[in-house]
Amino acid sequence: MNDHLKKFSGVDFNPDKYVKEISQVCVGGIELQSHRAKIQALAEETSQNLKKNVYKNYMQFIETAREISHLEGEMYQLSHLLSEQRALLGSMSNSGAEPVLQASSKAQEEKRIAALSSVLEIIESCPDLLDTPGRELLHEGDIVELDPLENTALHRTRALLFSDMFLIATWISERKGQAKYKFESSYDLGSMAVVNVRDLGQVKHAFKLLVFPDTRLFQCVNNEAREEWLKRFDEAKKARLNSEQIKKKDDNVKEPHTIHEQLAKPPERTDSVEFGSNPFGFVLDDDEDCNALPEWLTEAADDLDVSIAQRHFEEAYAIIQKAEEYFASAQDDQSLTDIKSKVENRKDVLISVLLSELNVSAEKSLQGGLRASRRAVRLLNQLNKSTQACELYLKVCTNLLKAQSKRVKREGATVAYVKRLSEVYFSNLASITSEFQYRAFPHNQDCTSAFVVWVSMEASHFLSHIIKQVFIPQTPLGTLAECIDIIRKQSQQMCELGLDLSYQVNGQTMTAVTRAVAEAGEKAVDAVKVRAAEDPWRPSRQTQQSVNKIQSELGLPVSEYLAQDGVFELTANSLSFAKLLSSLTDEGLMISCQDLEFALSKVLKEVLKAHLNHLSASYSSNKFGSQRSLIQQNAKFILDQLLESVQRKYSEKMGHRCKKLDTLRKEFNFILKESKTTITGYI
Repeated sequence: MNDHLKKFSGVDFNPDKYVKEISQVCVGGIELQSHRAKIQALAEETSQNLKKNVYKNYMQFIETAREISHLEGEMYQLSHLLSEQRALLGSMSNSGAEPVLQASSKAQEEKRIAALSSVLEIIESCPDLLDTPGRELLHEGDIVELDPLENTALHRTRALLFSDMFLIATWISERKGQAKYKFESSYDLGSMAVVNVRDLGQVKHAFKLLVFPDTRLFQCVNNEAREEWLKRFDEAKKARLNSEQIKKKDDNVKEPHTIHEQLAKPPERTDSVEFGSNPFGFVLDDDEDCNALPEWLTEAADDLDVSIAQRHFEEAYAIIQKAEEYFASAQDDQSLTDIKSKVENRKDVLISVLLSELNVSAEKSLQGGLRASRRAVRLLNQLNKSTQACELYLKVCTNLLKAQSKRVKREGATVAYVKRLSEVYFSNLASITSEFQYRAFPHNQDCTSAFVVWVSMEASHFLSHIIKQVFIPQTPLGTLAECIDIIRKQSQQMCELGLDLSYQVNGQTMTAVTRAVAEAGEKAVDAVKVRAAEDPWRPSRQTQQSVNKIQSELGLPVSEYLAQDGVFELTANSLSFAKLLSSLTDEGLMISCQDLEFALSKVLKEVLKAHLNHLSASYSSNKFGSQRSLIQQNAKFILDQLLESVQRKYSEKMGHRCKKLDTLRKEFNFILKESKTTITGYI
């Protein structure tokens, strides 16, 4: 190895001659490969030694660079002094030109003040621009600010570059007076950086403003306008840097008053250790000799680091995809394997960053909604991480639903609260479903299955909350019926998107609804028994107008029970029962479904039977023997008209008549049959 090293380091070393000698000495490809391996090992050892020497003497390099920088400053200062001496000699020889120069300087100052004053006139709430001596307006123009995440246009802005700061003003759509813009923000040139943005998709002619901790994206009219902005920014920062360095080096040196004088100066040395550059030309990298590989591939790992750090995730994915295509078609060797490993590591970092974008935390704002998650989900799908993305995406959806539901306050009537909450909940659930199916995970069966399970769980949580809030003691059945009907109608939005929640709504509310219907039936039976105990069986006197009002309230023809002498043969108890049974039927059918048919029919039968028992007992009692005709007329009204009205409503909802009510009709029909022998002319 030492012999080879001496030969390679010799002054008269000739590569072509060396190769010819090796090819003559070596026999066969095996010896040539062995010799090549030795040369590669020597190259690696030499590279490592060189790097060690660089690291070992790095502090000396830094000190040397600083000395060079100081020498450059002193040379520049000397040059500046010579220039002043030359100018002084010239002014002495041309003393007559002094008034002209003073007039020119005064004209420039007036022009500068006029430009700043015009800016103050068109920008509302603008800070005083004349308070800083020497401030000049370098460049201005209209640009459009873009959303750095979605790349969508936010608003039109007026940008103004001064010699010491960058000012942004927004356009006033409804302007009043002379001001056309409103001051938004300003940034000191020393605290900001301007980065050119590659044209990608809809984002063209744009540049990025980096001001810790914010990042702002602006789009120009065309590429020429962008290049002009970048050029002006570069000139302003160089002039500012020159001014600051001159102040630090020599306070006695007169600083130029205007930016134009600063730009006329020779540029200072900016490649120094403080600015992170490497003036020595050494490549401090662990990669092996990659001369045979494309340049973009050797820099792929560094480009990925930059793109991920700047949140240019699309560019990072494009680099990864391009590199993977190259790896698939290229032959593996040691250098390619190392680059492939680095690209894979950066790919894992990119996936980790994208997954963190979907993490739900208390500090993370939900203002962007699901729109803010589209970018991360799309890239994770392209990186074959749909399962992890779906899991985190559903957590974001859960958090969004909770946040939207919490905004609905428990105020006012129960029905109004349930209506507002259901509208908010199911409208958001429908938008989430549409976003999931058509944007986030289209045509992904595994994610769709997980989403169906998630929807079922979320609906279960929502219904549990409704049951706790609504199905409480002393809540009227009518209120419960309206609430359930509202929830069922709102859940129909999901049917249009292919998810039918009606079965889950009915199933989860089954127990609570059954209990509510049974309790309503018990209360109705108790009310019937109380009225029956106090029923005197006395007809009332009514006018045709009052009978018509009763008929409209009940929805039943009761005019036939009004005699010519004004006697109305329906008692107050029968009318109250008719209202009670009609209301119970309407509310029960509104809240009921096929699975609740048994419970509802049982309640209707019990309530109706309680009143018919009262009619039967009164009819058979000797106490009311003289009132049998009146009892029969009321029984006829209950069995013929009221019962048939209930059966008609029941049949429209359930599709068939209630058999239990028909059984009651047969059981108590004897009251009407005996009327043939007791009441003349009754059929």
